[in-house]
Amino acid sequence: MSRWPLLLFLWCGLSIRVAADPLSPPAADEDAMNESQTDEPLEDSGIIPRSSGLAVSTQTLTPIAAFQPKAPYDQALDELEQAKALWAKGEAEAASDVGLQAYDDLCTIHGGRGKRNRKKRAKLSAERYQAASVYLDASLAYIRSYIKDKPMAPPLLQEARARMEDLRDVARDYPDLNNKLTHAIKQLLNGK
Repeated sequence: MSRWPLLLFLWCGLSIRVAADPLSPPAADEDAMNESQTDEPLEDSGIIPRSSGLAVSTQTLTPIAAFQPKAPYDQALDELEQAKALWAKGEAEAASDVGLQAYDDLCTIHGGRGKRNRKKRAKLSAERYQAASVYLDASLAYIRSYIKDKPMAPPLLQEARARMEDLRDVARDYPDLNNKLTHAIKQLLNGK
């Protein structure tokens, strides 16, 4: 006998049940959730189990206060500080990601024109450089740690070099960072 009629029958029964009351869980599932709640940690322990059966509200959320987004410059500075803190902790991958986000955000901000804005432009340029150097240093450290304990096979070297070349988009604007990246690629190819 074919299974298709049975599957069609089950699917139709489920869709009729969902159409009748789409928000209430099936009765068999409620019993299973009640049994599983006694075996798993309670909500008071700080971790809510996935099968806890939390009800999802269908009502709209009313904010207490209006959300005030930060100015783009302030947001970029916060990201830069986060990247520096992550890099200081030794979390290379996270510092790389946040550093790139800070660099991108700082590049979207314009310092203005004229003599009056010269200091603003110089400060913004220095902050972009800081974000670029955190991004480059953290990315290189992450790539080195990625290939550290692996055998130096040609596919691994090609992947590492490709990842390093991806950093060139940021490093090309700064001669010292570009030289650092070129030196790191040469070290990789020489096997050091």
